[in-house]
Amino acid sequence: MKKEILHRLGFVFVLLIVLLLVLSACGPKISGELKTRQKTIVKEVEVIPEKEIFLEHNATDFVKQVMGEVKYEWGFDEKGNLVSLQKDNEIIKFYYKDNVLRKISNDEKSVELEYFDSWLSSASGDTKLPLHYVVKDGLLMSADDYSFTYGRDNKLWIYREGLGASLTFYYDEGLLDFFKKGNIVTHFYFDDENKLKHIEEQNARHLIMGYGREDKLASFSGEFYGLGETFDYGKQRISIISNVNPVIFTGKDELAEKAFHLYLNCARIRKGITVFEPIAYVVINDYFNKSVYGYMLENFYCEWIQ
Repeated sequence: MKKEILHRLGFVFVLLIVLLLVLSACGPKISGELKTRQKTIVKEVEVIPEKEIFLEHNATDFVKQVMGEVKYEWGFDEKGNLVSLQKDNEIIKFYYKDNVLRKISNDEKSVELEYFDSWLSSASGDTKLPLHYVVKDGLLMSADDYSFTYGRDNKLWIYREGLGASLTFYYDEGLLDFFKKGNIVTHFYFDDENKLKHIEEQNARHLIMGYGREDKLASFSGEFYGLGETFDYGKQRISIISNVNPVIFTGKDELAEKAFHLYLNCARIRKGITVFEPIAYVVINDYFNKSVYGYMLENFYCEWIQ
């Protein structure tokens, strides 16, 4: 009896399996998409900043400069900034933002200046001047391979170009006595009013500076400068009196003096584009009260004014 029951249960189990297989074969097919989690890949797209646009400043006053047959026209805006310089058929434009020089250009080339915390930090474009500047506490510490170290009262102490020998400045009672590079010593002499009057290198090359009314610079002479020249200040007129290259500036007194000083610094004292010339720096620092930073920033004007 027991075997018969087991036999019947086995038969029922097999019958159920066959029935399930038949139903599966005859039933509707299930279709659909297999959805899986996909990792989203975000491709970083380089964002190119828009090129900064500098607004052109309109010149409101002009200074005429005549050198024989060569004529310049200096254009100044209402703030007294130099915004244009016309040299024959060339027009040079100077652009400012936040009251600092940002760009200089003509139809063929341009240079742009960037600032960090209001101090020059870099330059780009058509220039032979240093491109990277480091300023600390208002003092220029380096400009590419040029480095500057300061001593008491923030006076320039050591200047070095690249891996070359350093040039050291020595002071006596606050006035520059001499500087020395290797075995070459250059001495500086001042008058009773502490104005620089004489520069002498190893009793050889020298420079003599003369002063006139209101302590204005009246003359340059000596081998450092070249042929002697005198400067005459008249009403709305300044003249460089020279046997070789006389120059006349005419315009409002203050603006004529600005044009004259820029031209004197760039074309006469610096004698071409030298990134940092120590003797030129001493003259410009003493008479025009320009720091190393001011000297180096003015180089960008000089690169175009020469």
